[in-house]
Amino acid sequence: MENLQQEQQLAIKLAIDGGTIVTGALDSANRDPVSRRWSPTRRTVFKTGIDVAVDRMVRKKIAHAFPADAILSEESDFRKGTSGRVWVVDSIDGTLNLQGPLFGMFGVCVALAIGNTPVLGIVYSPIMWRVPRGKLWIGEIGKPTLYSSDYPGFEPAPVRVSDCRIRNHAIGGCDGGKHNRLAAHPYRAKLEHDTQGVTCVYNIGCASMALMGVATGEWDFYCATSLEPEDMAAAVPILQGAEAVVTTLDGRPWTIKEPSILTANPLLHGDLLQYLNS
Repeated sequence: MENLQQEQQLAIKLAIDGGTIVTGALDSANRDPVSRRWSPTRRTVFKTGIDVAVDRMVRKKIAHAFPADAILSEESDFRKGTSGRVWVVDSIDGTLNLQGPLFGMFGVCVALAIGNTPVLGIVYSPIMWRVPRGKLWIGEIGKPTLYSSDYPGFEPAPVRVSDCRIRNHAIGGCDGGKHNRLAAHPYRAKLEHDTQGVTCVYNIGCASMALMGVATGEWDFYCATSLEPEDMAAAVPILQGAEAVVTTLDGRPWTIKEPSILTANPLLHGDLLQYLNS
């Protein structure tokens, strides 16, 4: 595997700079109210000017640093490359949570994939739970995941997934996504079964934060049926470095071409995979 130190440093800086743009826009005393611009074709997709500002900054700096790489981001058209590498960017994952009762539950996500496989992932949550600076997760293929609860005040330290092995004891999340939200209902019904299901199922409107909950062991599992690659790509190396198993809902290896995801520690993942597909 190639040395990704330069790429990691850039991804961390981009995620943190993106978070600074978000918090600056939200904290400005003279700001306009956060505006929602609904897509004319898909009612479940919307963006704000903040999403666009972060996206433009991140894409410009990636293109300058690595002009041969492709860029896939939620807010802009796909930028073709010649290197076989693609940066996958979600300028704000959890835009809904820029306001409302889950305010602050969002992340800036930057990933690098070789082919369709993510090899580097950075997730930064600038104001989640109102820590002084922000929460940062760093994942790189073949290396332990690093996490800081107050970056850069606290240096990142290794973390791992929970040791929950019993389905009835597990807590986690199950999302439908933007496309076919009804597709998640059968899975959620199984997870919430009175005797065979898990303890509790959440939906927080932000896949990256749910996935980071699994990586740090705060949640035991997460699954979704129809997310975008930008929602998951940065999380995958982070989860794998924290010793999670990451697959599609039917058990295939996860790539940026896949809309579904199931992740948990190895024993719980195997049990959930069999149960959800039985």
